Amino acid sequence: MEWRALGFGATAILISWPTSVAASEGDGSSPGLFGPIHLEAAGRIAVSGSQLSSPPYGWPGPGEGGGAGARAGVSYLGVYGGLTYMDYLSEGVCLYNSSTTCGSSHGFSYGVEGGYGRMFSRRLIVRAQLGIGDHATNDETTTFTCQGKCLASTSTSSTHFLYFEPALMMALALGLVLVGIDGSVFFMPQVDPQIGGSTTAIQFRVGFQLGVRL
Repeated sequence: MEWRALGFGATAILISWPTSVAASEGDGSSPGLFGPIHLEAAGRIAVSGSQLSSPPYGWPGPGEGGGAGARAGVSYLGVYGGLTYMDYLSEGVCLYNSSTTCGSSHGFSYGVEGGYGRMFSRRLIVRAQLGIGDHATNDETTTFTCQGKCLASTSTSSTHFLYFEPALMMALALGLVLVGIDGSVFFMPQVDPQIGGSTTAIQFRVGFQLGVRL
């Protein structure tokens, strides 16, 4: 009986040992539905912590206070790659003089991000990453002129700036639920070539994330 018990115990150790070793490799997490490949998707709300640098006329378009968006990506043994999108509240104003001019502006950014992280205690993910993409602003101006009859003319324009966003994310994996916080520096070089020189817009952001990790 003792030898049989020892045999069963040794068999159980041999069966479980590769699994425990595999779980501790790479990013330190347990295998998911797709083994070492983990799919992630999360909504994100970013709040501007401080304005580190901005052009003389101020932040280019909406986004000075932050925005809301989403990200989705894949991690494999700690290496992460994905897509990100952030939308900013539209801004609008009307000026009244001999004619009425109303303008509105809508801003958004989209791009790719990649990085590397590790999981500690199979719950806490710490990841350093870099995002690169396009920060776009769409402007629409409508002028109403009334002289006998009222006429309206509308013009639209858009601006695009390359952005870089290095970030550090910390998140808790609670089953399939992912809850995280991140700190990033949103950096746009050469945002105003019209003034005869390049300027920069730099903003520190704090983000809050809620999503899933498979």
